[in-house]
Amino acid sequence: QEDAFNLKYLASNERVEHIIKKTNYYGYSGDALKGLIFVSSREEAYQLANQLSKRGISSVGLTGKDSIAYRTETIQ
Repeated sequence: QEDAFNLKYLASNERVEHIIKKTNYYGYSGDALKGLIFVSSREEAYQLANQLSKRGISSVGLTGKDSIAYRTETIQ
């Protein structure tokens, strides 16, 4: 399955490490890292959030299926 391969690459260790490396390089404003990563699918959002969380960067995959209240609460 080409889609399965693409998802595996999009949430790969190399991509996650690249995101972390660039975040550390460019820095962030404030006391804590906050940001949004826009992705192409729900599954990618969940996988990427999981991979970042495993590396100590608290992350949640949010999608249009989540209620506005839940998304707002999570972002806060």
